[in-house]
Amino acid sequence: MKRFLLVFSLLVSLAAAQDCATLLDSLQPQVDLETLEQRITTTVATGEGSSEIAIYQLLDRPGARIYQEMTLPGMGEVVLRYVNGAATMEVASAGMQLPVPPALAEQLEATLDGAFSQQGFVPSDYEVVSCDGTQSYGGLVEGEQVTVNATLPEAAGGATELRFLFGPDDALVGSYLDVPQMGPSLMVFDTYDLDASGVPLNVRFTMYQLDGDTPTLFSTTEVETLTYNTPADESLFTP
Repeated sequence: MKRFLLVFSLLVSLAAAQDCATLLDSLQPQVDLETLEQRITTTVATGEGSSEIAIYQLLDRPGARIYQEMTLPGMGEVVLRYVNGAATMEVASAGMQLPVPPALAEQLEATLDGAFSQQGFVPSDYEVVSCDGTQSYGGLVEGEQVTVNATLPEAAGGATELRFLFGPDDALVGSYLDVPQMGPSLMVFDTYDLDASGVPLNVRFTMYQLDGDTPTLFSTTEVETLTYNTPADESLFTP
């Protein structure tokens, strides 16, 4: 009888892990992304106020290239290019070239790697650790939790354990990770729209820092995928 119960428990655990994998697999694009054109708008909470960062970016995987236009508080529009392993930065309003700090160049390279190794907000390579049942965080989001191990790019803090929360319709409603730069962080998804190929077209989420069960608003972000797998505009990669 004990052996039967052990085998039964093992089979139940395996079935649960397969259910978890099914939830996560549903968020994986069914196409290989080669180029990706996006608009990202983030509003960061700063004490009693806020500041907005707007980014337009074109990522070219075969050419290992990035073009970014960033509108930053106090700086206006900054153009970044990553071509042939080298990064350049230009303050567009002044037509002035600036040296690129090594850390920023590394971040651009990580962005290129991360955009295609983590297509959307779920890594493409992960191991299901557990199905945790219904969980809630800070009274902000509740759902069926799946815990996975994955190695994220350094730009994402190099976190290895992630928790994803799914709503009643199996939609992604939240994610949790603990990264050295921020500590425990929670994303609450307001929108996670996929096209027929499973590519996220419009994603809106709010990020909180967690101190125990106490959340502190950090930022709100909207990511719009404008095009993918279309020929890259070559003129953007030439200063």
